[in-house]
Amino acid sequence: MAALVPGRDLHTLTLRTKSKSNRWEQHTHRWAHAVPLTDSADALKVNWCDVTVTDAAGKTIYHHAWIPDRELTADTVAGWVAAGRARWKIENENNNVLKTKGYHLEHNFGHGKEHLSSLLATMNLLAFALRTFLELAGADYQLIRATVGARRTFFEHLRALTTYLHFENWARLLDFMMRGLEIGPLGHAQPETTQHAVASARLFQDKGQCFYVRAHRLFRRKIKGMVDPGHARHAPAVLSLIAAVNRRRRWLTVGGECGAG
Repeated sequence: MAALVPGRDLHTLTLRTKSKSNRWEQHTHRWAHAVPLTDSADALKVNWCDVTVTDAAGKTIYHHAWIPDRELTADTVAGWVAAGRARWKIENENNNVLKTKGYHLEHNFGHGKEHLSSLLATMNLLAFALRTFLELAGADYQLIRATVGARRTFFEHLRALTTYLHFENWARLLDFMMRGLEIGPLGHAQPETTQHAVASARLFQDKGQCFYVRAHRLFRRKIKGMVDPGHARHAPAVLSLIAAVNRRRRWLTVGGECGAG
């Protein structure tokens, strides 16, 4: 780098930006083209750039360098540096989540004799993509997530609810959760005008025998009486969702023998 002439071979761009913590930082970008990768005569020549981030006191808080395969200019260097820094974001929020946050991606491999492993991995990635889409564009999903808190808690709610209740579609499930949490446009609706709650806790028929699951019965017979330690931890998750519904049990009453407790 010492052989590069500043201004001719080595270019510099300084930007002043605010960090995520709302503090001013100075980002100094440097880049050069056709830089020898080693000190040998036949060394491969590459493009090179780096960034040094300093705080208001001039202290260096970040520095890194990259070898991009694209030509760099004053208009593009900051974008390429941001992409390079996003590598760890991709690792932590994509690869690490798929491996350690409940998706168990590595468990998809080694199954079946032909295409089962690929099918399971594809479905896993589709589920991850859908969750990412909902985080960006799903208003109801975002509202529930913000109310419930941690992603792990949210998925525990989903798992517990769908274990014992059948919902016609995703929208019905979210409606039920918002009513239980008393949030959103339907969270404070009057029971007499809310048919969705009745549709959410559905009436099942099997060989003429009626099974109607009511929220208070769900807690008493299913959640509280669970003996499987692997599922017992979901009881608090369901409690927070069915508490409001349990107070307004007429939502879940359809009359007749099937609706009787």
